[in-house]
Amino acid sequence: MNVAESYEYLKLTSEESKDILENIDFAILVIGSVEQHSKHLPLGTDIMIAEAIAKRVIEKARENGISTVLLPPIYYGYSDEHTEFPGTISIRSEILVGYLYDICASLAKNKVKRIFIINGHGGNLGVLDIVSRKIGTDFGIFVFYLYPYIKEVSEILTSEIGGIGHAGELETSLFLYLYPELVRRDKMTKEIPKQLNNLGTDSRTPKSVHFGWFKLNSMMTESGTVGDPLSGTPEKGKMLLETVVNQIVNALKELKEINNLKKK
Repeated sequence: MNVAESYEYLKLTSEESKDILENIDFAILVIGSVEQHSKHLPLGTDIMIAEAIAKRVIEKARENGISTVLLPPIYYGYSDEHTEFPGTISIRSEILVGYLYDICASLAKNKVKRIFIINGHGGNLGVLDIVSRKIGTDFGIFVFYLYPYIKEVSEILTSEIGGIGHAGELETSLFLYLYPELVRRDKMTKEIPKQLNNLGTDSRTPKSVHFGWFKLNSMMTESGTVGDPLSGTPEKGKMLLETVVNQIVNALKELKEINNLKKK
């Protein structure tokens, strides 16, 4: 197997998969959600962004000598907070934990050494934390996962605090760059909920208290927007995508060497 090769899981035969899975650097799994993204972005926003990131990560990983196999995506996520809005499909957290666990356990049984999950939806983070710990405990392999609110991303954004919670500047910018024909520009609505000193809805600000979003329409937003899509631009979207992809590939280069975190 070429050390820098990339594969699509669904296109492999069972016979081919054995050697590939045992020797691949990373199995890449993409997960998102199908949920309301206000009136200007489609229901598939989270998974479509995550898939676009994954495609570019795989290309750049190959250029950096990192081999990958891309698994079929998981379109649905844990989106209970959005169910007051039409179109949202949410998977119960306990079902999603079991589903993800079974996928990762199957990969572990096929001797995959590392799994990297590219996640496009904040509501999945609790599920991913549980699964990564449990797979590690049960099989002794790492399940890494990413949610792309990193420091370098924050430096690209210009909206006021509260501007990037949901369907705001960040996601709108990415869609204006990736899928401009799917953005309903005339329906963009800026809606920023209260930003308290110890509690907010913007990942750029440090918070001493966290809570799980719930009943967004009742508690936080009329339009479905939590943020400022009017600040979004395709230029920012291009920079955001490149920044996240570079961050992931840099992480993969480091994580490729990890089998144990004990100090030697």
